[in-house]
Formats: sequence, structure tokens, C-alpha cells
Amino acid sequence: MARGFEDKLAMDMSKFFDTNYHYLVPELDDLSEPQPNFDWYPGQGSIWNSDCWQGCSANHFGSKQPDWAGQRQVAEVQLHEPILVTPGANKYQASVTESVKELVSVGLPINLVTYYDDIGETYPWVVKLPVQAITLDFAGVPGSAVPCATLDLIQKHGFPSDKRLDAGVIDGRSVWADTGVASAIVGNLINAGVKSLGITSSTTLQHLPID
Repeated sequence: MARGFEDKLAMDMSKFFDTNYHYLVPELDDLSEPQPNFDWYPGQGSIWNSDCWQGCSANHFGSKQPDWAGQRQVAEVQLHEPILVTPGANKYQASVTESVKELVSVGLPINLVTYYDDIGETYPWVVKLPVQAITLDFAGVPGSAVPCATLDLIQKHGFPSDKRLDAGVIDGRSVWADTGVASAIVGNLINAGVKSLGITSSTTLQHLPID
């Protein structure tokens, strides 16, 4: 799939957001039938990061949800969706909303996790999704001239009192210890009226040395 074979073209390779990682872009269409494996956690929303995001989410998982949801007694399911931080992500509003509602309808407590920057223009509708928690990146893009605007968005629009905010204040792409930035952000969040607050890393930890 990566190199191609005889008359078969190689799959497209794409840069993974603003990281130094690359991935083979999944080729999904209306006939694709992804088989979710909930015993193994891939760390990323693999289906929703594909070229055919719309129409390949809730409809493809649909009938399988009640089977595994009823069998697994879980406190919370993390739904990783960093595509929401990309420019123009408002176009995904209908698909995201439909998918989240379907997952919630079978009794799944959802934590919607985003990272690699603030969610920008999508913030007003993302925080209204029927999830129990939302994880947001407060560290942003390393070395960027444009600072992460997550705190500004919360101070401007507020954060729902019926949801938990998991604040990604520990830089998930840095090997260095925090120098007080995290606690300062947490203080600002409390002052902004956030009622339920968790502390986490700004991204998944795949970018750090294993030790």
C-alpha cells in the first residue's frame, strides 16, 4: 500500500497536522465497512481523519454500537478528533453532531478530545455537543507566531457548567518540565468560571521519548 505494486498506485502520504509524522491516507467510500476494534486504542480518530470524513462516521458504525456498548462497563470513552482544529472545520458541524448524538444515544459517556491547536471558529458549537467532557489544547503549535487562543475563547464565550473541561496545559510535545505556565492557565480558567476541571497533556504522548 505504501509503495504501490504492478498496476496499483501507492496510497497518498500526508503530513499529520503540523507534526513531523506522516501517514497513509485511508481510501474510504460509501462501500467501505470499517471494523472497529475496541480492545485496541489507536490514539487517533483514524476514520474521521480520512479524505471522506463526511458520511463515513455514524453510518458506518451504526448497527455495531449497541452490541459493544452494552457489553463494556466503561466510565468514559475518549473520542479523539483533532480535525476540529484545522481551518474551515465548521464544514464538519453536521457530521460531528450526528455522530456524537448517535454514540451518546447508546449510553456512551463521551470525552471529545482535540489537540494540535485551539479549535477556533468551531468553539461555539463544539461546546454545545451532548458530551460529558471536552479536552482542549492550551499549548498550541510549538514556535508559532500565533499563540494558542483556547483560553481567550473560554474567556469570551464561557464554558458550559454541565460539562467537565480537561485542560491540556502540560505541553505534550515538550520534554521539559513546566515552569509555571500550566498553573497560571488553571488559575485563569477558575477565574473564568469553569466549574469542573481536569488537567491533562495538550496532545497525545506519542511525540515524547518513551522514558
